[in-house]
Amino acid sequence: MAAAGHPAHLGEEHDAWEKHGIIRKREAGSEIHAIFARNVEARQQDILGDHAGDYRLRTEAPYNIDGRAAYPGVRRPDLVLERMTPEGQQQYTAHVYDLKTGQKGIEADWAFRVERYARGLFIPEELRPTP
Repeated sequence: MAAAGHPAHLGEEHDAWEKHGIIRKREAGSEIHAIFARNVEARQQDILGDHAGDYRLRTEAPYNIDGRAAYPGVRRPDLVLERMTPEGQQQYTAHVYDLKTGQKGIEADWAFRVERYARGLFIPEELRPTP
């Protein structure tokens, strides 16, 4: 349900930010990550547009040392952009994103390990929600 004075599509996100001051920061971050994942999955076609057939977005995508994993691996980036083959198989990881809800940025060790496992074409990038 949307908050008073807010469009329906912003209601859940707005409610999470309203709660941010009431619940612990870690819980708020987890809630925002869950909302983010649902929104990416629901709006993937809109986000990717004409590139939707060639790429996909995955949230909490697991990776292990071989660069691919279908099970929860050691590293789980918040969002990855993957290039797909015409048969629908992952060809390569194009980019890795880390959703940040607090003040701390991407840690060097995390970035190193994600680069090593996910093997994106670019260095991991921070995403920050706006209230």
